[in-house]
Amino acid sequence: MIKERNDLLAEIANVVDIAHSHLHVRRNELEKKVDVSKIAQAYADGKEPDEESALYMDLELADGLLGDAMAIIGQLREMAVPKIGPIQ
Repeated sequence: MIKERNDLLAEIANVVDIAHSHLHVRRNELEKKVDVSKIAQAYADGKEPDEESALYMDLELADGLLGDAMAIIGQLREMAVPKIGPIQ
């Protein structure tokens, strides 16, 4: 049971890592095209940013969320490792 759980966590981590890496590359490509200061200015003017800027913001959010998911998977992996010590 423990081995299967660990294998599943490893598989999930691999899938999330691949998605995170791909998204990070795409976000970095788009970052070269987008003027981030224009995004803030659009909101300051009460307007929505252009479509490319909105996509960049979505990718930025998704990048952070996938990073959070990787951290949670890491915590689950640590929890799955039996602790050696006195029984309480």
